[in-house]
Amino acid sequence: MFIRLTKTLGMLTVATFAVACSAAGEGSGGESVGGSFDPITMPAHEIDLVVELVNSPTTTAEMLDADIGLDSRAAANIIAHRSGPDGIYPSADDDRFESLEELDRVPFVGESALRKLRDWAVAHPAAQAELVEGVQFSSEQASAVVWGVNHASLPELDIELGLTSSAAANLIAGAPYDSVSEIGAVNGVGPAALTTLRNQAPVWAAEMSQGEGPGQGGTYDGINFDDATAEIALSIANTASYAQLTGEGGLYSGGANAIVAGRPFSTLGALSDTYGIGQASMRSLHDYAVSGKFSAGSAHQ
Repeated sequence: MFIRLTKTLGMLTVATFAVACSAAGEGSGGESVGGSFDPITMPAHEIDLVVELVNSPTTTAEMLDADIGLDSRAAANIIAHRSGPDGIYPSADDDRFESLEELDRVPFVGESALRKLRDWAVAHPAAQAELVEGVQFSSEQASAVVWGVNHASLPELDIELGLTSSAAANLIAGAPYDSVSEIGAVNGVGPAALTTLRNQAPVWAAEMSQGEGPGQGGTYDGINFDDATAEIALSIANTASYAQLTGEGGLYSGGANAIVAGRPFSTLGALSDTYGIGQASMRSLHDYAVSGKFSAGSAHQ
């Protein structure tokens, strides 16, 4: 089934069925009322991807706003609708989106927002349900486990979750992962470990939806940071001067310039994704963070 969305006098009309734009969503949320847009032709599988995107625990208001480019009010309203009265997702009172029409009724969500969501969802499809070594993961569990393992520290996997030391070390060394199947292929990870990771999925899903996590710890550009080191490294990136970065920090000038030009960074992942930052820069930041040489009080621009 294909759905054709066209703009007419602030209303969104569809050849197959009507998708009514919210009065609040059109005109006051960055959506043009009188202008004309090229119609959107959205096949059923793309609609499914959009619905999966807004229902995914990894989708936050910050991601909808900063990464996908929605109006901040549209982003906040999508998350508020999905989370239900208690504002927590996932939880018992969630109001997950069931259709494109339901999403379109959210205030400040209109044709432009739907187009941006569609484009992002197609380029970044949500995790799918997976059966790995006899262990079944729903799409939500798969998404949470991939996120959790990518953000976990060695102590969390080894000590807190009780994986074998070799499995935990191999998971950290091989991160990041794009699917549970990739995790299951890691040496030492079998049905027992996968079951343990699946059982941790609700915890990781809650952390994702709240923008929280086990900490900043994780593997970035091949360099493993525990939580404490990651927090110090992020502080260095946001406050150290160019002279500190290239001097006692040991960064090359290109990496130091990229850090100074790109800050502030909200996460170490955002830093590692910055153009000009690679393994050498992340290794230098790691070593600088654990050296004890950096003092935030001595930082200057």
